[in-house]
Amino acid sequence: MDAAQPSMFRSVCLRYAMLAAPPAALVGLIVPLFLLNGLDNVAWFTAPQTAELSVGAVCILLSIVIAFPICVIAYRLYSHLRDDLTNIEKVIERGRQDWIGRLAVSFAVMFLVAVACALTFWLIGNAFTNARITYLAAALVCAAYAGALGFGVAYYIAGLGERNLLGLVGAFAGVGLFISFLVAQDDEWWRDSVSILGYDPGSGMVFNVTVILVGLLALTFARDLIDDLEVLHKMGHFPLNSFRLIRVGLTLICLGIVGIGVFPTRVTAISTFLHHLFAHIMIIMFMLGMFALDRIAPNIYPASFIRFSRICGAICAVSLVAYYILGIINFVALELILFITFGTWIYVFNRYTKNYIQRQNPQEIRQALLGIRRAL
Repeated sequence: MDAAQPSMFRSVCLRYAMLAAPPAALVGLIVPLFLLNGLDNVAWFTAPQTAELSVGAVCILLSIVIAFPICVIAYRLYSHLRDDLTNIEKVIERGRQDWIGRLAVSFAVMFLVAVACALTFWLIGNAFTNARITYLAAALVCAAYAGALGFGVAYYIAGLGERNLLGLVGAFAGVGLFISFLVAQDDEWWRDSVSILGYDPGSGMVFNVTVILVGLLALTFARDLIDDLEVLHKMGHFPLNSFRLIRVGLTLICLGIVGIGVFPTRVTAISTFLHHLFAHIMIIMFMLGMFALDRIAPNIYPASFIRFSRICGAICAVSLVAYYILGIINFVALELILFITFGTWIYVFNRYTKNYIQRQNPQEIRQALLGIRRAL
């Protein structure tokens, strides 16, 4: 392809982003004209506890007002045109716009954009202490920010692909956990467990919302993987019982993550019990897949991945023994080892599934998809 000529995927995403920018800029102009009315001059950024509105505060509000609806409307609108997909994957990608994923991704993008906006204006406020601009200039700055935000979010979300989704999960989890670390009132939380952040009065809300949305984002990723496995099942390459077992297992894993956030530890005896129950369900499902994948899905995955799965399972088992029996690591170390191993395994599992699909007959895949969609 000529480097000077943009691909069809880039062109349609760019065109959609250019359509989204003007309405976003208009909202970004109207909101500050209303909120900042009556002020002669406006500060770039003020501390959250102060009552004075600032350019930063209005832009944070605009991040929420603009990012969420754009994401809901444009979620994966053109993802099936991505250049990094094979023709088979482009066919499968169509129709992956379920509302669970749409809402989870929209909340995550909104959160990340708002945090980035707050950090940017905090830096501006600290670099230019007591700097103020006129009311009209503040409105124009907000409008420019809103237009750029609408353009960027629309371009990103319309072409959101699987790899972007994984990056979004990682970024959201990292930012949410980092904020939880900063606002936790108990400086010794790391001696107990990561989950204690959900109980801490300073970090509880941030941590629990982060975990819940990570679980929902993981469920979006899992549903993509389940869709791929269903295609293989319809083609006769994947046994029905194996498909059902993996579908249930992946769903339970994601619900387990959500449950950890919904039921914080130490709040009540019931909440603590459910917190541990969901965590153990997640661990059991992961380790079952790691150790028994060759029996659950025989003749599908190569020996190299089966060995990799068992190595991941062995790492988890050794970590559990090191904590519960030998006592040589603390619970935070155990959680981190398990989370990293789980994330790595599910990523590699998905890649091998994609590789297997790419070797199949495109016409058979289209017929299988047609049969699935007729059944809906």
